[in-house]
Amino acid sequence: MTLRTKLRIAARDPGAANLLAGLLREPGLTEGHECDLWVTANVAAYFDQAGLPVRIFEHPPTAAVMLREWQADPADALITGTSHYEPFDDLLWQAARTTATPSVAAVDYWSNLARRFPTVRPDSIGVIDPAQATEARAIGFEDIVITGHPSLTAINPAPPRPAGKAVSVLFVSERIAADVAEGVNDSYGFDETDSFRLVMAAAESVAASGQPVDVTVKFHPYNDADAFRDAVGAAGQPHNARLVWVEGRQPIAPLIEAADIVAGISSVALVEASLMGRVVVSVQPGLTRENMFVPGQRGFADTLTDPKQAITRLCELMRDPAARQSAQDRLGGFRASLSSPAEAPLQSWLKRVLPTPLKSAIASAS
Repeated sequence: MTLRTKLRIAARDPGAANLLAGLLREPGLTEGHECDLWVTANVAAYFDQAGLPVRIFEHPPTAAVMLREWQADPADALITGTSHYEPFDDLLWQAARTTATPSVAAVDYWSNLARRFPTVRPDSIGVIDPAQATEARAIGFEDIVITGHPSLTAINPAPPRPAGKAVSVLFVSERIAADVAEGVNDSYGFDETDSFRLVMAAAESVAASGQPVDVTVKFHPYNDADAFRDAVGAAGQPHNARLVWVEGRQPIAPLIEAADIVAGISSVALVEASLMGRVVVSVQPGLTRENMFVPGQRGFADTLTDPKQAITRLCELMRDPAARQSAQDRLGGFRASLSSPAEAPLQSWLKRVLPTPLKSAIASAS
């Protein structure tokens, strides 16, 4: 009888779940090994197509409960995402370490790397590209796997948006104000409401001049929509532009496809919009820390930090189709910059880290 390695895949946040769902498509990974999923309830739907047994946690348990759960149902290796919210991945890394089980945490974005590992670390880290591998080494990781980001590289350009009378702007909100208030993140020098006010100021100016503008706000899954609307006050009640609020966990791709311009801060949704071929602009007024908008970091898109210049540039993009086309052309370089990792990165990691009898089982399954 062939020994099958039991792999446990775990996720707590939507970004991590999106990444891991893509990594599970690595040829031979789930077919050659016994796999299960341990996930929190908010991300279970990301794995509907995986066809794997699922253990759903309504809320992250205590460390003691997690260890008992793990010991009652152990695995040979652990693959997780990361989060800087309420511990879940951390508890699994600790349980894995206590039971001498190798673990790897795959990172779904380029920012906040050190903050993703506040207390305990996995044995290995999975990074998106060589530049992030360098950053991981700088914060002390020795075993590094370049996994890439299959869910991003699989994104295809969306069809051109049909020309219409109104310019459509999608504002992608993030959870910044609450994160800073709770000590989960460092101050940016602004928050999501400051960015939104500038987008709306530009939309109101352009609409008042005769160019209709439709603005859609997509809240972050962890945003308090009512608190956001209270904070922005009059900016959320425009006189000229049309404003629509989108709450809940509605998929972002259809909203991006329907937009001419996607504005936000540094969300992965802005990266997705870049890869879908939409005009993308990061609005970070008074930024006091590193710019975490990767297309902007790499020179493929605008990061607007001066409020007056931000309104001027936003107005230009809303008014001028040629300016939008130029911005789209520039973003084409970002897609080209995303490199694919080596073939089967997770199975290569497993062959390196598992005990010899299990390594032979993996080799026979590959």
